[in-house]
Order: sequence, then C-alpha cells, then structure tokens
Amino acid sequence: MTDTIRELFRFKKIRGKLFILTTVITLVPMLFISVAVYQISADRFMKNAEKHTLAAGGIANHYLNQIALDLNDLFNVIISSSQIQCSLTGAKDQVCQNIQIASDDGDYSYMKNTYRIGNAMNSITQSKDYVVHYSIYHMTAPPEWRVFGSYINPDEARGWYDELAASGQVLIRDNESLDQNMKTNPSTMLVGRLLRRTSGDFSPLGFILLEIDKGRFFEGLSFLKTDEQARLMIADREGHMLYSLPELPEERQTNERLLSETRSRNPNAGQFVSIEDKWMSSLQRSTPYDWSLVYSTDAKSLSADARSIRAITIWILLGTLVAGLLLADWISGTIRRPLHRLSRLIKVSGMIAPPPADRFDPEDEVGQIGQRFIRMTQENHALNQQVYNALKKSKQAEIHALQAQINPHFLYNTLESLKWLAFSRRQFEISGVIDKLGKYFRLTINKGSQMIPVAQELEHVMAYVEVQNFRYENRFDCFLALEADLSAYRVPKFVLQPIVENAIYHGLKEKEGPGSIVISGEVLEGTLLFHITYDGQGMAPERIEELTRALEQEETSATYGLKNVHDRLKLRYGEGFGVRIRSSLGLYTTITLAMPAIEEEEQGDDEHRDQSADRGR
Repeated sequence: MTDTIRELFRFKKIRGKLFILTTVITLVPMLFISVAVYQISADRFMKNAEKHTLAAGGIANHYLNQIALDLNDLFNVIISSSQIQCSLTGAKDQVCQNIQIASDDGDYSYMKNTYRIGNAMNSITQSKDYVVHYSIYHMTAPPEWRVFGSYINPDEARGWYDELAASGQVLIRDNESLDQNMKTNPSTMLVGRLLRRTSGDFSPLGFILLEIDKGRFFEGLSFLKTDEQARLMIADREGHMLYSLPELPEERQTNERLLSETRSRNPNAGQFVSIEDKWMSSLQRSTPYDWSLVYSTDAKSLSADARSIRAITIWILLGTLVAGLLLADWISGTIRRPLHRLSRLIKVSGMIAPPPADRFDPEDEVGQIGQRFIRMTQENHALNQQVYNALKKSKQAEIHALQAQINPHFLYNTLESLKWLAFSRRQFEISGVIDKLGKYFRLTINKGSQMIPVAQELEHVMAYVEVQNFRYENRFDCFLALEADLSAYRVPKFVLQPIVENAIYHGLKEKEGPGSIVISGEVLEGTLLFHITYDGQGMAPERIEELTRALEQEETSATYGLKNVHDRLKLRYGEGFGVRIRSSLGLYTTITLAMPAIEEEEQGDDEHRDQSADRGR
C-alpha cells in the first residue's frame, strides 16, 4: 500500500505525472470557483427570499381585498332585496304588490315580515358560511316591532345607528357577538352598515349587523403556512388587530407587538423593515375597508438557504479533493487496464456468450482492437444461434406435418354418431349444435386446400358463431353486410374465424347484455377488405398501439389469433397487407383484414400450375 502511494507521487513515472497533473487541474480551479459561487449564490438567495416573501404578502393582500369586496357586495344584496325593502317600508308599488306585504301594524304583520325577512336573509347568506348571525334594526318602526333576526338591546342599537349615520361607513367591532349570553367572543366580529331606502328620498331605515366567524372569513389565508417563523396580522383602520396567524393564544402578544411597530414605521410597498433585529416585516393596505396586512418573517429563515450554500460549498470542496485523487489514480491506470482486459479476453475467446462491447473505449487504440475482437465473437455467436433456430423450426415443421396426416374421418364419424344419438333422444338443440360443429371441422380441414371461396369462409364463421351462441345462450348476433357480391373472390382459409373468436372472448364475453358482430366487405382499388366490428368494451389508444406493435414482433403471446392471421397474410401477399385495428373506448372495435382481390379463375390457374409442378417433380 505504501509503495503504491509513493508511486503516485513520483514525477519521473508516467503514472505519477498523470496523477499530479490531474490533481492540480481539478482542485485549484475548484477552490476559486467554489468561493465565487458561494458569494453570488448567497446574495441571490437572500434577494429571492425577500422577493418571494413580498409576493406572498401581496397575494394575501389581494385575497383580503377580494373578501372585503365580497362582504361589501353581501351588504348591497341585503339592502337591495325587494323582500326586505318592502317588508320594512310597507310600500305599495308594483314590486311590493307582488310580494303581498301585510298592510296592518299588528303583531300578525310583524310576524309575516319577520318570516319574509328571515327567508330572504337565509337565501342571501346560504353560501356565506362565515355569517353566523344577523340583526336588522328598523329605527322608524314601533319599538316592539323593530328587531328582525338576533335580538339587540335598544340602547345598544341607538349607539350603532348614531355612529353609522355619523360615519357613513362600515363599522367593525372585534371580539363581539350578537349572542346575548356571550357578548364577548374572540373568534367573531360584528360588521354593521346603515340601511337606507332604495327608492324615494333614500332616507335611513335603520342598520344591518352581521356576526362574522373570523376563522371562516379569513380561512383562505391559510395557504401562507404560518408558524413561529412566519406570521400574518390583519388590523382595522384604527390599528386594532382583527385576525392573526398562527391562531395561538400565546402568540397573540407577539403578533400585536409586530403589528404595532410595523404600522408605526409605515414602510412603502415592496420594502422590508427590521423589527428587534429578528423580524423582517412588510405592510400592505386593503382599500375597501382601509385594513392593514402585516407579514413578518424570521430574518434567520430568509438567510437559511445562504447558510446551506456555505455548508454545501465546504462539503463540495472536501468531496472534490477525494474525487480528484481517485480520478487521478483512475486516469493513470487507463493505460494499463485495457491491455490487461485484452489479454484476458484472448485467453477465454472460446466462450459461448460474447462479452459486452462497452468494455473497451472505441477512441483508444487498444480499445479498438478489443472491440473488433468482441464484434467478431458476437457475429459468430449470432450465426450459431440462427443455425440453431433454423434447425428447431425445421423439426417443428416436420412434427406439424406428421400431425396433419392424421385422418379426420374418425372425428367426423364420432360427431355424426353423437348428432343422431342426440336426435334419437329428442335433444334437437344439442343435435343441431353437433351438426354445426361437424360442419365447422369439415370446413377447417377442407381437403388440404389453402384458398377457399368467400362464401365458404363466411359459412365457416356462421357455424362457429352458432356453436358459441349455444354455449353462451344466444348472447351474440352476427350480421353480414357485404356491399357487393364477393363470391367470385377467394381468400386464405381460416382468416375470419380467429377474428370473430377474438371479438367474442376479448370483447363481448365480459359485456353485460347481448352483443353484436357485423362482418362487412368491399373491394377497393384491387384490395379485398373485410371489416369485423363488435360493440364490446372498446380499447384505449394506448392499448391499440400496444397490440399494433405486438403484431410486428417475431414472438408474442399478447394476441395470438390476430397475429396468426396477420403473419399469414403478410407471408402470402407481402407488406401492406394484414390486420389493422381501430377502436373507440366503451363503444366499438373494428378489425380490418386487407388482402389482394383474387378471383376464382386466377386462383384456379395458380393451383393448376402448382399441381403440374408437383407432377413434374
């Protein structure tokens, strides 16, 4: 170990030269870059932190303006309500006649007006969950018929009315409630506004008081994620704190102190003021009710990212030192390692599986030799694999040919016996199904012919559908919708039935209720097209792409029936022919088969030539 370290620092050795050069190039620039990056990043992080904090305060102030305008609009809707106006004024105009306001001044009239005003207020405030209670005080009515909604003391009502009439503005009293048993409530506030006539001389009728749940009214400000390091305070025009976050009793004194000091300094918008050398506070003003919003942040939290950058810089320097030493050692060993790899590769060149080509650098001279040797080994391995696959397929073809020589007459005779046995026992439905099954197998074998008329292929499909309908209790309907007479054309045997089978097992089997399959055909520019459409579950575009890719793969089990037909059409007729899939999720799926439009005479000539060639052989 000691000798290895000494060798790294021997300048006369090639490995030592490379090691020292790499170390100097790596560490010296990194030292200067780290110091510069720390200074720039720390300043940039501080400015971004202040900008984001001011932006958060601006968003909160925008929300405050919106809820204040919403409250003002709520008052306007209440004042302009025809039911409330007509009930209080007793007017007889066309609008009030439709409402049928009581005309007498008795208790019954007061009860009816109370009912109508209550319905109107419930309808207006049903979407305003922050409205807890309300009180409408009618100053011009007899004393016993003045209060609608929550009760309010007459002396207290006179004070509200005089103050509202004098100021002409919305009045807010924090920590008060309309509940006579709990007049002081820190979670609510009373908001009052003068109630005037909406017609005539617009004279005052009284006033409206709304008891507001502050937690619900200001709940939209919770996005600020306040805690001990970030606080939010809202004050009215006189500077009394209406609401603060976090909503903890032990934090209220601190919040009130920050609010008072920030308001006294009155910073400009977009500026911070330092409070007690610990807090950075900004003030925003909400115009509708002249509220103040103060957002305070712990100064240490603003510089937290800068401190993190400093710690990260130190660790980067240490990491760079270690990485530089390791890198230098690695570079010095790059000359020795390729030669050692090439030597081991030549020794084991008789291996069955070739090594990966990325073991050598193609830019290195030794690496180029190694890559060429590996490429030669890989080509030899691929050639051996191709020979093996060809022999395997040849054996499989021989087995299939021997299996195909089995005489199917035993199967026909057995099915015929079963059919007449069922018929003799009056099982006519089973007898018919066995008959269709026998016809299905006869059409499948078809004396070895690979090309059959379109009519025979369709007959084959219909026989299969009838067998399946017996199994699934007539859940499927199969319709033929051929646009023209296609009987003159011949198609490869057994191309439509696998598609119909796929439609039943993958489309209609899981469907609730009956399903239908429509087989249509047409000849378009010398191409014979069959469209098999069924109304199953359909497929998403991603599933269609997956099946389309699977059709082109050499070996796949994703869609055996479709791929079998697709491969047969491609092998027989070439590219451009085969299976295409189109579907709409939840509606339908259409499988299209494309093949050349070959008429019977042309096919007969081809078969005659094939038979002559066989006799010649």
